[in-house]
Amino acid sequence: MQQWLWVREHTTTTCIGCQTGTFKSAVVNSVCAVCERGSFATGTSSLQCQSCPANSQQMLTDPTRTSADNCLCLAGYSLAGGSCTMSPKGSFNPNPGQPCAQCSVGHYYPESSAPFTTDLCVLCPLDSGSFAGSYGIGACICVLGFMCVGEECRQYTARYYCENQHSEILCPIFSTSTSGSNQKSDCKCMTGYFLNPTSLACIVSIPLLLSG
Repeated sequence: MQQWLWVREHTTTTCIGCQTGTFKSAVVNSVCAVCERGSFATGTSSLQCQSCPANSQQMLTDPTRTSADNCLCLAGYSLAGGSCTMSPKGSFNPNPGQPCAQCSVGHYYPESSAPFTTDLCVLCPLDSGSFAGSYGIGACICVLGFMCVGEECRQYTARYYCENQHSEILCPIFSTSTSGSNQKSDCKCMTGYFLNPTSLACIVSIPLLLSG
């Protein structure tokens, strides 16, 4: 059922449909009402206004109530597939109606409660890096030659190697390595020893045995 606005013209009375952005639900001779903030009416002669999608709102400075396009996703949300979805971890959005932005490479977003409305991106610790959109300091990976100790990256100790950036392993007997070694093959036999190709162990050289 359509509603009409009564307009008196001279000696006749004419009903015209409510304009877009307005509505009238009662059968009375009264003017059409403007849709409240957070709602809209797309066509003429509307009985009621439609609500903006979830997690969206119209700007206070925008009086237009004619389309869902006037409904902007709230800060911390962005438009995806016709719905306002929360900015994913590692991204943020401080401004309504704008797309979410990721933390850049080498940065991370501190663990916190959503929605993420503020640019809190932090630079990864020294000698570590991260991918764009990283969330939490655990996303920062130490560069080769360094291991994670708490929230810092420390260079591997000489005579040790580290393959997983979390725990150092002592080189095999009679072998050593330089600081920052990241694989077992970086361990080299000490002076006076050579690598046995069968056992892959460092054994004393024959001249050294004869001299003893």
